[in-house]
Amino acid sequence: MEGSLGVYVAAPPRMKEIEGDKSSLAYQRTEWEALRKSINGLLNAANIKNIIPELFSENLIRGRGLFCRACIKSQMASPHSPMYSVVNTKFPKIGRLLVVDELIALEMLTLLLENPTNDSVEVAVGFVIECGSFLHHHRACIVVFDLFALRKAAKTRPAYSIKDDTETNLINLRKAIYLTIMSSLNFEEAGHKLLKIIKLEGAAGGEMELCNMLLECCGRMTSYSLYYALVGQSLCLMNKIYQHNFHKCFAQHYSTVHRLDTIKLTNLAMFYAHLIAADALPWQVLALVCLTEEDTTSSSHIFINLLDQRLLQHSIVPKGDHPKNARYAINFFTSIGLAGLTRNLRDYLNLTNMPKSLPRASRTESGNHNKRIRRN
Repeated sequence: MEGSLGVYVAAPPRMKEIEGDKSSLAYQRTEWEALRKSINGLLNAANIKNIIPELFSENLIRGRGLFCRACIKSQMASPHSPMYSVVNTKFPKIGRLLVVDELIALEMLTLLLENPTNDSVEVAVGFVIECGSFLHHHRACIVVFDLFALRKAAKTRPAYSIKDDTETNLINLRKAIYLTIMSSLNFEEAGHKLLKIIKLEGAAGGEMELCNMLLECCGRMTSYSLYYALVGQSLCLMNKIYQHNFHKCFAQHYSTVHRLDTIKLTNLAMFYAHLIAADALPWQVLALVCLTEEDTTSSSHIFINLLDQRLLQHSIVPKGDHPKNARYAINFFTSIGLAGLTRNLRDYLNLTNMPKSLPRASRTESGNHNKRIRRN
């Protein structure tokens, strides 16, 4: 049957049967209801003198949830803090179950204000008023208001750029360029790798630093290597900015050519001659050369001499590949007043016109005869 309070009461004839089997569900339910009634009755009586011994006589470990629920309900009518403290000293787990941690207040406020609405803000304000008694302290109020004033007066600070005077990035860039130049199998691989490094670094002036490093590597070689000139040519053909940079480097090296040693001067002259002959550098760079006694030194004289000789070797003047073409080139350059450039072509034409059946001695005599005619 069910009583007026909704509690199940076992029929009297079956009580003995239920008590006989203590592991049955009906017996456990009966004991649970009895424990609840006992705890509620003791808390409602609230007799300070005998409530503690009577509470400890009950099974508080099993009914800790019932005890905390009953305490919260009875707290609305009368305070039981001393009793809670005594229970907490004997059973700390029950005390931690009853008392809420202070961080729960912050978590509840975070939950209420995560998606603020009119109702959630109103509930949060009421919650702070009820639970935030610490905020009413004079010192706490001053600290909070100082924090609000600091936030209100805060100004956005501009992002300051950091200048590295140690040039660490520049040293690392030069190291990466040098290792790439020295480890590449051919000039095409080196050109693509160097462009990739400049793009990844993104440093201002990286293209100019690449040109300087390439010229420095070329100048420090004991003998001239065509590999560096081919790398410079590929860079100029892939990006016009390298033509402009090499133009600047040519002007700088020519103005300070007297400071260069012989090996570096020779290598740089051949490097620039190759770029000019391959149309990687415009011919306007030669406008910087001023052939006067005042503007020419011994070093610049050697530099210009090597540059011009290298340009001639790069087929600026056509080579003899066929007698017919050689005659046409000789007539063309002679007609425009540049007969001196056809000396090699004339020698080639004389050799091709010489009979092959003549012995070696007769060829030598014929050559000497032609030289005497030329001198006369």
